[in-house]
Amino acid sequence: MIIASGFLVMALNAPTVGLLLLVVLKVGVDVRAHLKEHRKLGAFGG
Repeated sequence: MIIASGFLVMALNAPTVGLLLLVVLKVGVDVRAHLKEHRKLGAFGG
């Protein structure tokens, strides 16, 4: 996926869009992992 998005950024000649896409994807993955961890541990870690 990263290689494909790199080709897309090169084709569009828009590195800012590529950077923005990576930031949005990173935040999404982090939020999903955070919520999954909290569901597994319970609301208060107990």
